[in-house]
Amino acid sequence: MGRHWGFRYERARRAQPAWQWVDPPSRRRQRRCVHDFSNFSAIEKYNTADAYVIGVGHLSDRIKGGPPIKGKWPHGDRALTFNERKELQRRLTRAGFDTQKIDGKIGPLTINAVRAFQKARGLTPDGYASLALLKQLRKN
Repeated sequence: MGRHWGFRYERARRAQPAWQWVDPPSRRRQRRCVHDFSNFSAIEKYNTADAYVIGVGHLSDRIKGGPPIKGKWPHGDRALTFNERKELQRRLTRAGFDTQKIDGKIGPLTINAVRAFQKARGLTPDGYASLALLKQLRKN
């Protein structure tokens, strides 16, 4: 309680706002980050769209004097369809990254399988089930 919506806490127990989360690749391996998304979850209860939650949380940062987001919005990105989500789960499981069930829901089990796949391929293990990831699985 009382924590900001998008802060992460690192080894030194320093807090960083969401707009500072992008680390250079050389430093990414040196940090062990633990995310505290209690406020993220609270906002998400009102509206489950990630863009909404990030927007409201970022607005909160800006009101408190934080800088704008540094990255660009992924305009070409889109949510996977139900059938694509099931295909992603099937392909991950066949590739040795078991999602435990093929139900078209991107929950913690699928996110963990996505992260394991990304890590095994040398990608940033963000757990994001994207169309680009599905296309990569289709090539295998």
